Amino acid sequence: MCLWGNGALTITLTGAETITGQPQPLTTGGEATGLNKYDESILYQVTDASLWLDGPQPGGYYIHAPLGKLFVMVTVKATNTGGQSGVSIYSEQFQVVADGEPFAVSYDVNGAQAVTLNTSTEVSYYFLVPANAASLQLTVAADGK
Repeated sequence: MCLWGNGALTITLTGAETITGQPQPLTTGGEATGLNKYDESILYQVTDASLWLDGPQPGGYYIHAPLGKLFVMVTVKATNTGGQSGVSIYSEQFQVVADGEPFAVSYDVNGAQAVTLNTSTEVSYYFLVPANAASLQLTVAADGK
């Protein structure tokens, strides 16, 4: 976990390659606590992460990743640990950094979630990244200060 100059936090995603057509699981369990743009504390925990050849698109259909790309699916448990009036969890708070280059969410599975103090929600996002990326990191609180 690294603290970036813009207030964003990172969680490294790792895993062994597979040769099947099934999703390639990545190591989960990473976590980080950060402040959103309103200085409210949120605990982010990766509960699931995997690489996929196909990914969902708006409208409810899936597409095959373009040549040289893969989808990274990440599920995060977000716990409101400091927002007295509740916090919002939404896709702009997340990005994947592949070999140093940031990639925005390509598909938001759940939409924005409202989370009251001391409760949690799970959200899942897909990112389209280079297939040959040697390093993937999930940046959370990307909209923080």
